[in-house]
Amino acid sequence: MSFHQLRLMAIGFFILLPSYFIFVFSSENFNNPINAIIYFFSGILFIWAFVSILERNINGVNVFSIFYFGSLFFNTFNLSDKQLYKEPIDMYYFMLAPLIFMYFIYIVEKVKIDIKVFNKFFKPDIDTLYLIFLITYILLKLYIGVKVGFRIMDYGDVTKIPSGDKYSIPGISGVSAVLQWTLLVLVPFVKKRYSIVAIMSIIVLSGILHVKRGDIMRVMLFLSIYSISKYLTKNKISIMFIFKCLFVLGFTLFVFSAFGQYRLEARGGDSSIILTYLGSRVDSIIIAWIYSYFSFNFEVLKLYFDIEPIYQISHVLSPFFSFIEPPKVGDVSISGFNAATFIAPLVLDMGVFYPIELVLYSIVISIFIFIFKKFRFSGALYFIYTMLALMVFGDYFYERSIMMSMLFFILLIPILDFRKERV
Repeated sequence: MSFHQLRLMAIGFFILLPSYFIFVFSSENFNNPINAIIYFFSGILFIWAFVSILERNINGVNVFSIFYFGSLFFNTFNLSDKQLYKEPIDMYYFMLAPLIFMYFIYIVEKVKIDIKVFNKFFKPDIDTLYLIFLITYILLKLYIGVKVGFRIMDYGDVTKIPSGDKYSIPGISGVSAVLQWTLLVLVPFVKKRYSIVAIMSIIVLSGILHVKRGDIMRVMLFLSIYSISKYLTKNKISIMFIFKCLFVLGFTLFVFSAFGQYRLEARGGDSSIILTYLGSRVDSIIIAWIYSYFSFNFEVLKLYFDIEPIYQISHVLSPFFSFIEPPKVGDVSISGFNAATFIAPLVLDMGVFYPIELVLYSIVISIFIFIFKKFRFSGALYFIYTMLALMVFGDYFYERSIMMSMLFFILLIPILDFRKERV
């Protein structure tokens, strides 16, 4: 950490000190010292992450930190009257878990890695291979839609929201998911017109027809991280660049909020029902949606602390071994909100001993980062950064389709050249 960063963090601390009494709403947590500690802790790390991105470009640690600690910082404002009283045990989970995880990511990114390039005996044209992947992906998605239907077709029934499992075909859906994320990570290396068609195909076939707003979020976030990283490599921050970032962020939040609002209204609620569900202390639908997506997750996570753990490392191993059942996250909710950060499955597995599994969890992700850095597969790195940013919502990295995609990315290394980005 540079002297300049330390100075900015010190300034940030003195700004945060009086702002606590401005931003934090009157509640049982207002005079709670634990809430104050988490407020300053997360606020300082959020400021550090923001400065780090501006000074050193995007990396795994700062992109994780800006989302996680920014959301935790926002949580301490207590915008919802359904928030629980903060206790000392909360710091053990909310603060220690991200620090352990960040340590391993920091180590692997700090280590000097000699760039390795394979002497390829078989070197296919990347654009041709990309077109094959793209056509196969589109055909598989259309086949799935023809066989089991598109999920959006059932959204006319306001009495229920159909489960996504109903619209998948074992094996075929898995292959299409791997191809989907492969198309995304190869965007930097193929012709622009091919990447545009691929992105639009993912948004339409997966995001819209199968109503997977999470896929739209991942695509938009990946493109944002990639664009910001490329821009900061060549340029200094400008007003126009900031406006572009805010536009993309605003569009992504709009898509998420629009889908969420539709789901609530489909269940019979009016346009302001989110304020009631959240118990919002602010009469703003937009702020309520942002708070429910990013910050209310920590309240749901607290409910997992009282669940009896199984004391098995199942979450980390389940993507690799089909006979291992992953912990069932999502059954616990507050007013229908069930997102609980990446920590929830670790708590279900090991309870207070979650750091044991978290170490293994962090090592696996660090190994992927090491491999992709060593072979200059920047697209795969940006994809990992995307997953790290989303960890404040839940653990999507250890989904089987994501893990299989990561392994497939590794298989591409011996046959493709990632030294030159074209987009």
